Amino acid sequence: MPSTIVGSIGSSLALLGECKGEDCINLARKIVKKAREYFPRKITFSKSPVILKRVRGMLEDKEMPKSLAEFVSSSDALVREYVVSEERNILILTDKPSQIIEAVKIMDRLGDSESLLSVIDVKESKIGECEKEDGVNVMIKNEIVSQETRGDQITVDGFDELGKKSVFYIPVEVKGHFIKPSPIKTSKVMCAGDAVFPEGDNW
Repeated sequence: MPSTIVGSIGSSLALLGECKGEDCINLARKIVKKAREYFPRKITFSKSPVILKRVRGMLEDKEMPKSLAEFVSSSDALVREYVVSEERNILILTDKPSQIIEAVKIMDRLGDSESLLSVIDVKESKIGECEKEDGVNVMIKNEIVSQETRGDQITVDGFDELGKKSVFYIPVEVKGHFIKPSPIKTSKVMCAGDAVFPEGDNW
């Protein structure tokens, strides 16, 4: 989600000594205009459910269950679906590229402690008009997608770069156990590297 990316950048800005506490998320929101995941044609994801067994109370009590019966009574399981991919791509639009680049390089997680990441590369690209007949490949707000261009893409609730709740249209579709890019058609588009996004600021 955009807010998650901005939050991670804020954490990095703190590590760089640019800010402290709540000032960091406010600074990140000020210098990040857009922060959206995008999905080049070459990327395919696989998804699968995983059953996790957990023991409640261990972290809180700081001790293991004392007996088998106690272990059984405090154990449960849950099913979570994980998505596996070789890499993820994030488009960040900013007026402060040098400041953002240093912060992005040391990002280590998105959201909770289970969403760890390792930055492979950071590239600075020029923005320009482009002709892409198949549409945009970035997450965009649901309200700018016309009924005529809606397909099998996924919609999710989330928060934008300023922390405002919104519904996002993700340019991917599910094919069995795989998730594949599925561009969203809009009117005029802009390009930065292999990221394709709508013209304007309301997406």
